[in-house]
Amino acid sequence: MTVLPTMMSNAIPQPVFNSLRKAGKILTFLSVICLATSEIVAAGNSKVIAAINQSYHDEQAKFNQQIEAEAQKCEQQGLADLAREVRLWGTPFQKQTGSNDDLPPKVQPEISPDLPAAERAAREKLLEIRKEYARKLFLLAKKSQKEKYSSFAYECVQEVLHQDPDHSAARGLLGYQLIHGEWTTPFSAEKKRKGEVWDSRWGWIEERNIPRYEHDERLYNGKWITADQEAKLRASFKNGWPIETEHFFVKTNHSQEKGVELAGHAEAFHGYFMREFAAIFQTPQQLEKLFEGGAVKQDKDLHKIDFFRTKEEFVEAITKQCPVARQIQGFYSSSDRKAYFYYNPVAES
Repeated sequence: MTVLPTMMSNAIPQPVFNSLRKAGKILTFLSVICLATSEIVAAGNSKVIAAINQSYHDEQAKFNQQIEAEAQKCEQQGLADLAREVRLWGTPFQKQTGSNDDLPPKVQPEISPDLPAAERAAREKLLEIRKEYARKLFLLAKKSQKEKYSSFAYECVQEVLHQDPDHSAARGLLGYQLIHGEWTTPFSAEKKRKGEVWDSRWGWIEERNIPRYEHDERLYNGKWITADQEAKLRASFKNGWPIETEHFFVKTNHSQEKGVELAGHAEAFHGYFMREFAAIFQTPQQLEKLFEGGAVKQDKDLHKIDFFRTKEEFVEAITKQCPVARQIQGFYSSSDRKAYFYYNPVAES
């Protein structure tokens, strides 16, 4: 079992921290991530790694030169605003954002044919420069991965998608597929095929049912009842709201909205770790297969989280497994591979 102390870093939400556990093993890399990363890097040949780093800086320098040349051309043509926009793309990725939390869900639109000829030509050239830079970065990422320089390989993939959000191989590394002009995961695609959409209040729900939910109707065991009636029925934890996402199954008797909020945060944090620390989560063989465009079998087991409305319910649920239940805010049981939490209004405020 794993007991979570009351005092914990505010930088990582407690429910999210503990829901990211696999096969009963705590993700202890949170406290030793720098060491883990250095070990991964050290696995490669230092001379090869130095050469890879130099290649990256060389490509970045060439890219910046092309960007500056294009910006100056825009200025000569009286396109001052566009020149500033062009130069922004030359700003190092790490200084701009360093992450791709908000990748566009749809394929990037074509440059409008209605733009003035000079502006259209400049934008087409900018896009060409960015895509070519992304192509070279991805080749460098593949080389890095072959040399077991996985952390750097994924840093390159992040920058690839910053410059070219529609780079299919890089998207595939993060689990995306292009379906009907939209980048999505197989899980989301299946949900949408069933007519479901993600709603920040009610989770995955049939789109046709949203108007009824907005009028305080709820679908419970195949029948429509009022929201108040459902709340009474789900007050008992055994009848709690089940919220399923791609990687988590949250059950709660607090409220559907709070359960969905927790599941959403957990998914976001899961995505962050799987993206930023893929070299830790995937075996070298899996990473190699991904970089070559292959698919890796995904773990179908969902991370389970029980989220209770009150502390008393939480204590009652885990007291047999955890004698100090009253002194903690969260608990992970390796026997049932489940995280337990309760709603703490003081902590939320």
